[in-house]
Amino acid sequence: MLKKYFILLLVIIIPFISYSQEGFPVNGVNDVRENHYAFINANILIDYKTKLENGILVIKNGVITSVGKDVSIPEGIRVFDLQGNYIYPSFIDLYTDYGIMENKSINISSNWMSSYNNPQTLSNKSGPFAWNESIRPEYNSVDYLKIDNKISNQLRKEGFGLVVSHNMDGIMRGTGSLVSLADDVEQKIVIKDRVSNHFSFMKGSTRQRYPSSLMGAVALLKQSFFDANWYSTNTGKINETNLSLSAINENNNLPKIIEVRDKLKVLLAQKIEKEIGIKFIIKGQGDEYQRIKEIKEGNSSLIVPINYPKPYNVDDPFKNKDILLSQLKHWELAPSNPSFLENNNIDFSITTNGLRDLSEFRNNLIKSHERGASKAILLKALTYNPSKFINMESKLGTLNESFIANFFITDGDIFSEETKILSNWVQGKWHRVNDSNIIDFSGDYLLSFNSKSKNLNDVILTVYGDKDKPRAKIRSVKLTDSLESSNKIFIDDENISLTFNLKKKSGENSSEEYKLSGFFSNGRFIGKGTLNNLEWFEWTGIKKSPNNIKIVEDLKVSKSNKEDLGDVIYPFVEYGSKSLKSQERMLIKGAKIWTLEGEGIIEKGDV
Repeated sequence: MLKKYFILLLVIIIPFISYSQEGFPVNGVNDVRENHYAFINANILIDYKTKLENGILVIKNGVITSVGKDVSIPEGIRVFDLQGNYIYPSFIDLYTDYGIMENKSINISSNWMSSYNNPQTLSNKSGPFAWNESIRPEYNSVDYLKIDNKISNQLRKEGFGLVVSHNMDGIMRGTGSLVSLADDVEQKIVIKDRVSNHFSFMKGSTRQRYPSSLMGAVALLKQSFFDANWYSTNTGKINETNLSLSAINENNNLPKIIEVRDKLKVLLAQKIEKEIGIKFIIKGQGDEYQRIKEIKEGNSSLIVPINYPKPYNVDDPFKNKDILLSQLKHWELAPSNPSFLENNNIDFSITTNGLRDLSEFRNNLIKSHERGASKAILLKALTYNPSKFINMESKLGTLNESFIANFFITDGDIFSEETKILSNWVQGKWHRVNDSNIIDFSGDYLLSFNSKSKNLNDVILTVYGDKDKPRAKIRSVKLTDSLESSNKIFIDDENISLTFNLKKKSGENSSEEYKLSGFFSNGRFIGKGTLNNLEWFEWTGIKKSPNNIKIVEDLKVSKSNKEDLGDVIYPFVEYGSKSLKSQERMLIKGAKIWTLEGEGIIEKGDV
């Protein structure tokens, strides 16, 4: 009989234990509340080309449950009335080293002389790996990831919600991880542990002498791909274990991102693609406009920075002599690079890489729009394209149902200098960006109380003044004058605390102190309060004239007018011409020719 009771007890308890299972211990009280919110009366950018006015967005536990025109709002959830504020999909940066704590690149020049006096020919890394330390395809960034709260906070302020993080060291750099910028533990911010494969033409921090040139780096990169193919073909036939070659084959299906240092290296990467039979996503340096026609022919997807050069100091006549025309032309034309890419139908995404100060990102983005790039294309380059490049467009990059709830809220058009980002919601979690409240609660609220006090009948709360520093007035429904009271109100987004004193109606020279605390949901305040810090009661505040939701048809984002700019010149130096010179056949007759070959010197020859 006791055994039967024990089995019954296990049947009852085990489901609850498994349901509450966590993959790691929680320090303190575990918050298991559902993050269930609705946002109404918002201008919603569902994607880079679709806009809803007075739209509704509902999220639950980090996932978008509904968005659109006719959306029912579940009862009991918190509702944010955005009153015309904007909702954008959070930005995605494909090229960062966010949170990578080990093996960061060091200054190679510090070991330059040592590497030549005491050359290192083979890798010092223990284990059956590649012979050259710049070939590290086995490196998985997720193994070295640590949250960087300072950087994640800065990125959220600029509208970013996700980044791809990888180790920027070596020719074959290993895999990158898709990481959320939510304020959470590592176990919950990794969206995908291996999402991309990374390469470059720079050997990185290794002290090995080879490769010491671009030619050597290209040769080593290509040979490593050929060796990996040979290793895969001969598996089981050779007595050799090479974990680096195995990693190249295992990660071969991941999107391949290669970093290059200028527009000519973009063309080099495109050439290598054809020779090896692979496809790169090419991270450039923002000068692609200088060879836009040739780059277009390569049909590559690009990642471009918007770290535009600062104006040069031209006040010093001696320093002016050192400023090259190519530098001045790049300063003039670099902000137009996204426009050049758009006009040539080249798919690209935008990265913060190269920015010394992340706070410059928004200004440079706005400058890109002013230079001719459309709002739609710039939004596409920050949302949809990054998700498509890493094969995550079914979950990220737009605000569609079942997508991860990554979005930020602004008080206006993101391409306006006056616009402020108010909050950034990452995986459905609210991160405040600006001290400004999302909602303006100004208006009259009819207060209702579940209290024994007869002093609280028919009371109206009037909220007025600045939305970030609101003021309050308590008055009677029946009387036009304010009640004799002193009050203090504090509103922090949807949370409210209100304190006021009312004189007793009995005429006694005394007053009652009321302290209310609550939150805003479904057009009303809900909460609890105390009378003289003794009696607890429930209260509600219903707004007298709630705004109605109105949905209109989809709208497209407009395109700005272009500024008048100078021409791209070929070559991009002094005395360059506006058009690329075509190759011509020329005949030189009657010349004396030193062949330096078996023919020796030819008198009166033709070339």
